[in-house]
Amino acid sequence: GNSGRLLLRSTENDEDTFLQQQQRSEPQYNKTGIWGNVFCQAMKIGLASYHFGATEEDGAYISYENPATGMWPPLDNGQAIPSRVPFRHISFDAESRTFRGHICWMDDFGTSWSGMARWEYEMIFDSQYTCITGGQVMSFHVHNANDDEGQELSRYGEALTYCNAKLYDVFQNEAATRRREQNHHNDMEDESDFYRETSTQLRRNLQSEGASVRTIALVHRILTAAQDPQGDNPIDYNL
Repeated sequence: GNSGRLLLRSTENDEDTFLQQQQRSEPQYNKTGIWGNVFCQAMKIGLASYHFGATEEDGAYISYENPATGMWPPLDNGQAIPSRVPFRHISFDAESRTFRGHICWMDDFGTSWSGMARWEYEMIFDSQYTCITGGQVMSFHVHNANDDEGQELSRYGEALTYCNAKLYDVFQNEAATRRREQNHHNDMEDESDFYRETSTQLRRNLQSEGASVRTIALVHRILTAAQDPQGDNPIDYNL
């Protein structure tokens, strides 16, 4: 697949140290902020998944380490897509739960990707950091990279649907706790009622926070899978 070696042109800083030294491991869940979390699309870590360091000083990066990235074209100079690409100029507003950052293809790798020199991201998260509810990616073409306004490349909730990569484990732990609390009843109907209540509340909460139908469906699919104690995690950790 197109999981090529990372070659950064810029001088290494703390963010790049985190990016290069971070070992592949199971994702963690932080419900109080983005830091320490991983968000993925199509249930695959490494398919342009977002990895946030433990603190803002650690920075964040996009992972292209999954073999499924082989369906995408190489960079415009013919090199494979780098395995990890750092976000630059990052900021996070905790009150609005909004992350902003740039992917600088030309500055960091000396080439463009499909004619694009830079992407500028805005991501808005739900209050429990289970998914990305809004925002967009703006693209700056190599011929107008210095313009103040780019073109919208993708919008979250439409072309882009991202969830927290640890979500299955979170939901499964909640279901297991509920089963332990109810095991003396041996009442499957009670368990079904709990699932319906959880499902309804989840949908309402995400809808009230601006999540799209597609994003809610993605999160709900993981919730449903987590109800089976013998089930498999649908999210590919790419370990």
